[in-house]
Amino acid sequence: MKKLLVLFSILVSSTGFAQLSCNDILKDSALHLEQMQSLRLSHVNSLKQLGLEETSYVTRWKVTADQFAGPLAKSGEMFATIVPKEKIASWLETIGEESIGFMVIAYPHFKNQALHSGGTSYLRVGKKIYSFDFTEMNLNPTNAQFVEVTIPMQRDEINSIEEFVNLRTKLLVLAKSQIKSKDRTFEVGDRILPVFDETRMGLIKEGCAGKCSSFTNADWWAHLPQELATRLKAITDKYELFPSPVARQLIWRNSRNPHALGLTVFNGLRWSGDTNHKTFVTPMIEKFHWGNLRGMYIYGTVPDPVGKSKTIESQRLTLDQWLQEKNER
Repeated sequence: MKKLLVLFSILVSSTGFAQLSCNDILKDSALHLEQMQSLRLSHVNSLKQLGLEETSYVTRWKVTADQFAGPLAKSGEMFATIVPKEKIASWLETIGEESIGFMVIAYPHFKNQALHSGGTSYLRVGKKIYSFDFTEMNLNPTNAQFVEVTIPMQRDEINSIEEFVNLRTKLLVLAKSQIKSKDRTFEVGDRILPVFDETRMGLIKEGCAGKCSSFTNADWWAHLPQELATRLKAITDKYELFPSPVARQLIWRNSRNPHALGLTVFNGLRWSGDTNHKTFVTPMIEKFHWGNLRGMYIYGTVPDPVGKSKTIESQRLTLDQWLQEKNER
């Protein structure tokens, strides 16, 4: 045991995160999970105030067997919300202000069809949305449909991620040690600027998803100011985040993340027909389909199937039904 403690101390010191305590991180993560119920209640109230109750529902789910959970949660709740173009600005000012989101262009359907996805990753940090090159963008002028996993965070945590984005945008992340591969070499003091490769998420080569999730990547922390690196590591551990070169994995797998509120669809395409309350909610709850993605681990799919599933038991509730159940407990 003493050898293990000594080894752990050496590892912590060598990685520059001496201020971080594993115990503190675990406590922060557990505390946030305790707070999720109140955050979900606040989220429901915000959706209703924005007039989005007709395009939202809650799914309560659990896996049918442990092997279908993989390393992820075995049960949970997730919100599904469509935000039409005219309400995006209001959503960003309220819910968006206190959260981040990994995003991708995708088109879920209202019947069993394969999901169409553009595959390009985007990152929302508070009210700001960044494209794959970290250029700030506006969702309203575009007709594309975006899906994101919405993760509530504290303002100081959001500011830390934005600080990292600004450093990368301004090419101010400098190599603290030599970074060498067969293709390129960065010497100490060089600006770290990876070349594009959609399958990678490193310092030499990097794709869209790799860049949008790079604030969770320990390879980048090693070349940041230590205090910022410490904050980003704490955020990553607290919210159980991970870097990935696969854009859709950041959204679909994180749909089972207990720290996430759920999935949000921006510029949602409405189906034809009467859109009054009674006929609008019911078709969405009965028919909204996230699609199936090839190559995705079975535990990485959205736990919100339409109809029966061999891997997931789930129930969809309107916001009012969910609120009623909470009030009755």
